[in-house]
Amino acid sequence: MSLIEALLQTIVMKQDQILERLDQTQHQKTVQKNTGGKINSTFKPQHIAVAQEIYNIINATTPTKMPNMKQWANDIRKLNEIDKVEIHRMLEVFKIANKDDFWSMNVRSPKKLRKHWDRLSVLRLKSLGLNSKKDTRESLDYFKGKQW
Repeated sequence: MSLIEALLQTIVMKQDQILERLDQTQHQKTVQKNTGGKINSTFKPQHIAVAQEIYNIINATTPTKMPNMKQWANDIRKLNEIDKVEIHRMLEVFKIANKDDFWSMNVRSPKKLRKHWDRLSVLRLKSLGLNSKKDTRESLDYFKGKQW
């Protein structure tokens, strides 16, 4: 009897796994159909949360209309999964860029954050003091010690 029970348990587990995969596939097809197939909408709730946080930061300084959060979450997903950037790092870099006079006007969406990521991550390092260059050259002060 225990062998038969074990086989039945295995069959039930496999059946559950197949049904779960089927549900996921149907969900993805429904999402693609609803978005016109243009957006790969396999983003996670954390991607939407980051997109919402970015919108809140932008909206706090300059009130703007609500963007397409699915598109923003998809851009966050790309930055996370394709470019291998951690979620907390995105927000950290965006907050630093938002404090900069130049970058606060040029990075107003996750799409622009992704586009300028390399430059903005260097800006982050500078703000932390990790990328500061020290001038080790000898001073060329010709007038030192001269009286006028």
